[in-house]
Amino acid sequence: MKSSRVLELLFSLFFITSLIKESYLYNIYSYIGILIILFYLLKFKNLSKINIVIIYILISISIFYVTIDFDSFFKYIKYISISIPFLFFKNLDHKLLKYFFYSGVFFFWIELLLFLFFKTTIKEYAPFLGLPRIASFWFDANFFSLSLGIYVLQQYKQENKINLFLTLPVFLSLSFTGIMLFILFFLLKNKTISLRYSIVIIFLFFLTYFNVISYLQKNRIETENPVIQYKLVSLYQRVDYQVSAITSIDFKSSLIGFGSGYTKLFVTNGRNLHNTFLQLFIESGFLLLFIITMFLFFFLKKINGQYRIILLFYITICSILIDVYSFPLIMLAFALSKFKNEKNHIFNDL
Repeated sequence: MKSSRVLELLFSLFFITSLIKESYLYNIYSYIGILIILFYLLKFKNLSKINIVIIYILISISIFYVTIDFDSFFKYIKYISISIPFLFFKNLDHKLLKYFFYSGVFFFWIELLLFLFFKTTIKEYAPFLGLPRIASFWFDANFFSLSLGIYVLQQYKQENKINLFLTLPVFLSLSFTGIMLFILFFLLKNKTISLRYSIVIIFLFFLTYFNVISYLQKNRIETENPVIQYKLVSLYQRVDYQVSAITSIDFKSSLIGFGSGYTKLFVTNGRNLHNTFLQLFIESGFLLLFIITMFLFFFLKKINGQYRIILLFYITICSILIDVYSFPLIMLAFALSKFKNEKNHIFNDL
């Protein structure tokens, strides 16, 4: 088997294991990320100079983390094992991904029919106003809807038609985040955006966001609509978590963070902070946040203007709705790989 073929399979398995609940919980995708790095370094000798510099810097920072804080070192390795492989990214095994998504959607329909006719499901799912948020094999409904949405959009791009068997579960999963992405792409599918405006949008978004949570901390809106009220209660809970974290930490001592799990002090019932960048900053420090931000910059720089809209969605909206950073980063890379084209190959000139 050719080395390039092995890499395609490894990258495909990387995405699949990042989405399946059991393998996600045990960080199996991180181990595959490390395997991709080692395989590439052993099989391919023609690393570009900038790749060599990046790897050298990251190894140096690894040594720094080990000597300063061993717990933060493991967190650092996890994020790096997710990021570095995409310096080497070439292609995916599309058949393997197709089998994965179609089998997952098939199981989704079985679960939905079981609930509609027998009021039961094979697996347990988070409830939403008495309805199960079916996630099939995925970690939760957001993971399911966001990843499936990207796959459906790629199918639409290739065939110029919507596959209802795949598309309806995006909406029936009751994931507002996934539905927003899907609608956004079709509204803006013919639009382009420059790298400069992308950075401006990100800055303005986070500036607006922190002003909004400051306002919501003092002013609570209530409504008689059960769906809207349910979402508002969830939003207020996240706002309380994040404001508590921001006002409680010592920013002067946050170069390498306060350790994995530190944000649990600000939440209840073992939940996460529901803010990717804030959680990354508190637990792993400014140093790792800066490194990940640089990877995001490369992602934005190396994709064409039309698909930057998808990436902006993940960097902004997903970062304040999804629990941890690993998933948005993986999905960014997934979106890049699925939407690549031969004339604008991702990372081939990094």
